[in-house]
This record gives sequence, structure tokens and C-alpha cells, in this order.
Amino acid sequence: MLKFLSIAVIGASLAAQSPLTTTFASNNGQSGNMFDIVATNAAGITVKSFDVNLDVGTWDLEVYTLPSGTPYLPDVNNAAAWTLVGSAAGVVSNGLNIATPLPICVNTFVPAATTQAFYVTVTNGTSMNYTNGTTTGALYTSNADLEFYEGSGLAYPFNANFNPRVWNGNINYEVGDTSAVSCGFGSNVSYGVGCGGSATTLDLELVGASLPSIGNNWNLTTNNIDPVSPIAITFLGASGVAIPLVAIGLNAPGCDLNLSTLLGSIQGTAVGGSATVSLALPANAALIGQQLSGQSIALTLSNSANIVSSNGVTGTIGN
Repeated sequence: MLKFLSIAVIGASLAAQSPLTTTFASNNGQSGNMFDIVATNAAGITVKSFDVNLDVGTWDLEVYTLPSGTPYLPDVNNAAAWTLVGSAAGVVSNGLNIATPLPICVNTFVPAATTQAFYVTVTNGTSMNYTNGTTTGALYTSNADLEFYEGSGLAYPFNANFNPRVWNGNINYEVGDTSAVSCGFGSNVSYGVGCGGSATTLDLELVGASLPSIGNNWNLTTNNIDPVSPIAITFLGASGVAIPLVAIGLNAPGCDLNLSTLLGSIQGTAVGGSATVSLALPANAALIGQQLSGQSIALTLSNSANIVSSNGVTGTIGN
């Protein structure tokens, strides 16, 4: 359970509309989707990126657009009409019906009262999950800034037209024309080392199981948990120079403290030697580029302090 985290206070200070979530309740799928959005904010919006609903695995994706003001129909199978915005290889899915950030900088400005068509597709499989719709072109969901309409499912590339289909995902955007500002994507960087408590025990390991991005969960997984430990506790704060635990009075040889400050902690239940915890990052553009670090501890019988510590992981928050 999250004890305290100042980042949540920062997020609460800004009631952002982004992202607009369609749904993640999939019941169908293919390679990709085409759909239209309409900007309703008088200042327009800039679509920065998408989060998608993918099967478990590693996938390659592309994003295309049509010229501003052009709906995707009737050009659903007309590849020549579409412009490739960007591609991303090796995207690791966060799991079925869970948002997976797509590291493609869309950066497409949509003026007020204007339709913008998108084609979001997997190129190496049929792993894009979506939902059967009711009426092609019907309004599905909206907020104060934009409207999202039911579209089509497609086989890659530009093949077939399964409709009506509802693309599953988050539309990450900013109000106004910020297309000249580059996108910021999250990252995870490991630093320091973990300890196992003995020469025969694997070192406790912390990994970033998802990239940190505003409006999404940052998932952190602790591996190699000693069977005697029912939990792992992941502490969150700022990274720091390693300090041996023996230097602060804990008899855990080879184990280090890898955080310089402490903001909070999250407890995860150990299952099969691993525990995953999630930190909900507010949908606040002010957090983009900010960093937060984590380090885990678990119980052990291998030293008199009865704890082992992991390496540290620093996450840089993206959009």
C-alpha cells in the first residue's frame, strides 16, 4: 500500500483531461484500427502519443494519418492516401486489456471542429485488441476537448474492413498547438547492485516492468525473493550513491542503500519469487521529464539483519 508520495500531490493540483480513454474491454482483435477524432476545444488539441491494448508478447507498430479534415472512410484500403507518422519496434506488451504506451511521437495538431483520422497497427501479427461496436462513425466517447468515433479493424497493411470496431486505448494529448515541442517518452535505468545474503542466493533484483508515463501505472517488479519472505517492499525516492547497510548499523554484508531520500513505499505480495507493485502517475504534463527512483527489500535468513536489498531503478516520466 502506498504510504505517501509527493508526486500525487503535484498531480492533484492540475485537473487535466488528457488522456481520453476509449475502453480496454476488448472482445475481438486483428492487426490494427482506423478511427476518427474531432477536436472540440476552441484552441484545438495536439495528439502526442497513444497507449494500446496488445496481446502478451513483443510487437512492432506503426501510426498513420490522413490530411487534416479528412475522415478515414472511404480511404480505409487506400494506402497511398495515408502518411506514416512513425514506427516502433520491439514494444513489450503490458498484457491483455492493460494500457501499453506506444513510443511513437504522433505530434499531430487537430484544429477546433476538425476531423483527424488515424491508423494504428501492429505490423508483425494480429495482436491489436479492440471491441465490437454498434455503428461505424458513431460517437463512442468524449470529453471537454475531443470526441472519439467508432471505426474499423484491419489486417496489415490496409487490408479488409471489419466494422464497426472500437479501438482500445488512451489518446494522450495537449490543448493547443504544441506540435513543435518534441515528445517525451519514459525510460527505466538500473543502477547499483542488489545482494542475496549468501553466495548461493541470487541477488535481489528490481526491474522496471513498464515505462513511466503520465496517466498510467509505473510497474516495478522485484525478482529473486527468498522463499521465507512473503512480501517485498519497494521504496520510492531519489537515487543516491550506494551506502553499505553495515555502515548504518544493519548487519547485511554486501547489501547497499541506493536511495538518498525517501518519499514512500509500496508493499507487494511475493508469488513464485517475484512481486510487482504499481504506482499510478497522474495525468499531469508538468511531470514529464521528472525522475523517481525505487529500491526493494525482502526478508531472508542469510544474514543477522534478516533483510536483503535490490539494485535501484530510476524512472524518467514520459507522456
